[in-house]
Amino acid sequence: MRLSLSQSDAQNETGSLHLSGGGYDQTLAIASNCVPTGDHVDVVFKQVPIHASYTLSYVASGGGEYTIFQNTPFQSIQDTSASGN
Repeated sequence: MRLSLSQSDAQNETGSLHLSGGGYDQTLAIASNCVPTGDHVDVVFKQVPIHASYTLSYVASGGGEYTIFQNTPFQSIQDTSASGN
């Protein structure tokens, strides 16, 4: 997942990304899982089954969860970008 955050902003981000669906359920802290890619950062979820649909949410440090996309096929989300909150 590519985020519209600079590397320094991402490293200070207190939220997480939660990806679930197809038997997969993983939450990754943005700050400790960001990989710089030019002007943005990627948060990489590993070993995601490709034949399923997924929901991605931003989880704020206070516990609030905000859906980015819902029930979306894997092939449609590979190049999806999200704005940082």
